[in-house]
Amino acid sequence: MKLIKFLAASSVLSLAACGGGGGGGGGTTTPPVVTPPAITLGQLQGFWNGPVTGASFGGASVVRSVVLSDGAAWLFLHDAQDNLVGLSTAKLAVSGQTFSANGARYPVSGARAETVTVSGGAPSGNAFAVSVRGNAGTSSLALTADTRYSTAVTRADATGNWRFTKAGGTIVANWTVDANGVLSGTSTLGCSYNGSVAPHGSVAVFDVTLTETCTGSTTQLSGIAKLNTAKTFLTFGLTTADGGLGEAVVAQKQ
Repeated sequence: MKLIKFLAASSVLSLAACGGGGGGGGGTTTPPVVTPPAITLGQLQGFWNGPVTGASFGGASVVRSVVLSDGAAWLFLHDAQDNLVGLSTAKLAVSGQTFSANGARYPVSGARAETVTVSGGAPSGNAFAVSVRGNAGTSSLALTADTRYSTAVTRADATGNWRFTKAGGTIVANWTVDANGVLSGTSTLGCSYNGSVAPHGSVAVFDVTLTETCTGSTTQLSGIAKLNTAKTFLTFGLTTADGGLGEAVVAQKQ
């Protein structure tokens, strides 16, 4: 199995106020306009999950996303049965009370990547709305903070043997991560893999680098991996440096 294979929302915040007239003088006092503080990438950082409505977002019904401290957003797209159907990435930039980005969507089928645009506004409590515009139109994401963000991951969580299978249970690849975070593995297509897996630090995910070698062709990928609560599955989001290729895949611990 070759592994070569956001947030947009509109939010407008307005604040208006007016004062009453004073006694006797008939004057009117207008209070100063209060400008909300600009949002920061820190407010967007963490795990955010929620449903998808509107135009088709690659067949996704649910998005499980991670935003890193530098604004890098990784959206894992799941269908109604919670099967992984794609990956979307974007690098968010904030301005005042909004954020925006140009990004990409990568189907797990290996089909051509789609360009998407992402925008949104400041979170309200533990939730915020996001819009993603792609070829099919605009999708709306209602995202809620996931508390797993507060639980750090360790090298030991990734250490071990990880197996990739496709529908029906057919094994397509086996990877091993040692105690130092060194990754190695092979696939049933004759490809070999070498790389590294290390805790990200500010967000409870792993930073991943990967070199895939298949019949003399080498591809460099990088991205993140996130654990499920039981620490039995790792979901990888990987792209090439130019963003031309990307894929999301799930491995089960053996």
